[in-house]
Amino acid sequence: MPRLSTLAILAVVLALLILSASYLGCTPKVEPVPVEESLVPEGIKKHIQEELERSFFWFKDLKWYVLEECEGGVLAIAAFQGATRSRRIPEPGRSWYVWGYFQQVPEGSETKWVRVTITSDPLAPEGRVFGGGWRSVGQNQYCAAGWVLDSRAARAVLARTTPDGKTEEFPCTVKNGFWWTGPHAWGSYWPDRAIVYSDSGKILYDGKWE
Repeated sequence: MPRLSTLAILAVVLALLILSASYLGCTPKVEPVPVEESLVPEGIKKHIQEELERSFFWFKDLKWYVLEECEGGVLAIAAFQGATRSRRIPEPGRSWYVWGYFQQVPEGSETKWVRVTITSDPLAPEGRVFGGGWRSVGQNQYCAAGWVLDSRAARAVLARTTPDGKTEEFPCTVKNGFWWTGPHAWGSYWPDRAIVYSDSGKILYDGKWE
């Protein structure tokens, strides 16, 4: 009987150790909080809707997560489920994010929202912790945006190596499970890696971002 009790205790301890190891090995995931849809300007909604209708066979569950002033315009990021038209055979629904940079311009006595750029990409494919894409927003001016899954992420930079061998960094804003930066005059030398830091300065991610 004592032998059985000892074996039972060892089994419980082993199970707890396995659970602890698996928990420690997991990245704590951020859970973005949607922006109230009524806060999103109708002009921006319309541009995003038109872009998704053009690029996807179907889409649903569109939720807004970022709506921020950015260098004289507004940057908006949303996530949704959908199947893109860009593949020969429609794929099953998957998670996507769409982001755009918009500006208000005069139109008579009023103003209207114009799209500077809009693009959509898969959201965290293969469980990648960090990723994104870039788009031109003017003459040699580029913005980049994407997702960051690690809830500990407090700061991120895109980095590139200059022709003289130095490292140049471009700070990103990290908020609500997403990040963005720009506009920047990147010219011919693009950022080739991203570095993500925690509040304490610990590096959480150092690798490719596109």
